[in-house]
Amino acid sequence: MKKYLYSIVLSLFILSSCEENLDLALKNQPSVMVLNALAGKDSLVKVNISRTYNLKDEPIDQILNGATVKLYEEEKLLGNLEAFNNGWYQLNTKFESEKEYEIVVSHPDYTAIHSKTNIPVSIPIVEVIFEKEHSNRQYYSIKFDDKEESQDYYMILLKGISLYENNGETYEYSTDLTYYSDDVVFNGNLLENATDLEQQYLLGSKTFSDFTFNGQHAAISFFVDKTSNWSDFTELKIMLYHINKDYYAYERSKKMIENRKNFPFYKKINLHSNVVSGSGIFAGYAVSSKNFKLP
Repeated sequence: MKKYLYSIVLSLFILSSCEENLDLALKNQPSVMVLNALAGKDSLVKVNISRTYNLKDEPIDQILNGATVKLYEEEKLLGNLEAFNNGWYQLNTKFESEKEYEIVVSHPDYTAIHSKTNIPVSIPIVEVIFEKEHSNRQYYSIKFDDKEESQDYYMILLKGISLYENNGETYEYSTDLTYYSDDVVFNGNLLENATDLEQQYLLGSKTFSDFTFNGQHAAISFFVDKTSNWSDFTELKIMLYHINKDYYAYERSKKMIENRKNFPFYKKINLHSNVVSGSGIFAGYAVSSKNFKLP
């Protein structure tokens, strides 16, 4: 029996969210190159190169081809990435945990840019517990062991898994799910009705640090509303992303920019970037997951 995997993308930037870019329009400033690469453990090396543009330019001109993109691992050249379409470049190798990588990009029309990042190790999910069901909601907790003597950052994502059969073949679909939590690690960002201004700016951010449980056994609670198609799901897939500091800062600044439109007056927010002489992000992550059979 063959098995196929399809993903219905309904939410945040991970995942193809890992390959989502933001348009960068500038007022009367020289155009610079933009590097976007969210590098996952054991994922194929894939980088998007574009450019900033002035408000008078057409956004379609943001795509930048003809760049030379080099990848270094622990200061050793791994090779030049090959261009394939729409500003994307790739190399037939995979990122590894606990190693430092650098991307260097040059182009005849722009100042060269570069960025470094490290890839974290996967943090296994020890246990997923179904706590209770109440008012059409299901309550869960996820447990894992945090690393000692280091500042670590995480993100949790959920997917509903559906199985369908057609002509003797099984098809698996995954649908991104929204969840809520009053756990202290989220600092109110995943409450249904947050009232504090800063919480509103970060409302919906699924990232958190190990500040409250550094080096300890972590147990984080959350709940999910049973959607109209809940009966289609056979399992809940819980994904624990161990992310580096740049990934954490990027996700939170991106969420603040998305939320600021809800306020008539708001402070200036810059999208986090770790690219030297340019813009964009090069950040690392590692994922562990566990499927939980729905009650």
